[in-house]
Amino acid sequence: MTPDRNGVERFLKRLRHKHDGQMLDLLLDDVDEVCHSDVFQALGQCAKNGICRLILSGRSGLLELMLDKESDLKGRLELIRLEPLDRESATTLLLQPLSDLGWQVEQPEEFCNEVFRLTGRLPHLLQHYGKKLCDFAIMRELASINLKLIDDIKWEFATVNLFTAALRGIRDK
Repeated sequence: MTPDRNGVERFLKRLRHKHDGQMLDLLLDDVDEVCHSDVFQALGQCAKNGICRLILSGRSGLLELMLDKESDLKGRLELIRLEPLDRESATTLLLQPLSDLGWQVEQPEEFCNEVFRLTGRLPHLLQHYGKKLCDFAIMRELASINLKLIDDIKWEFATVNLFTAALRGIRDK
């Protein structure tokens, strides 16, 4: 059973009242799959009515909603692009989880340089590479991670799809 639009608004009004009338900040991650749902539209209406503030994270689905002339949220969303991480933060994001999981990275300097070249040190792309490195290392029962894995991931369907999704979505419109 999905809540109706009025139920969502009543719930958020009660919650706001519990917090002394302060504006509610709702942080929603990865909303692409739900951004056309009734509940999401109800949240948008609540934001429009000043009940809450929405901070949304998504990819192509959210971008399409922003560009949709028929959307209630058209013109009400501000696009904020992730900036590349500084080199130290990007290195930590890439290597620390691998180390925590027990893998040693061969030639870490060259390894990071290649991943940074491919991802532009963008956090979501670094996370994709990190996840895929783990997946490949587990599947192949590797004791260490090397530069060859980067090339294997670069040409993997999911990676190619991720890196080209925004281009395809905008071009299809």
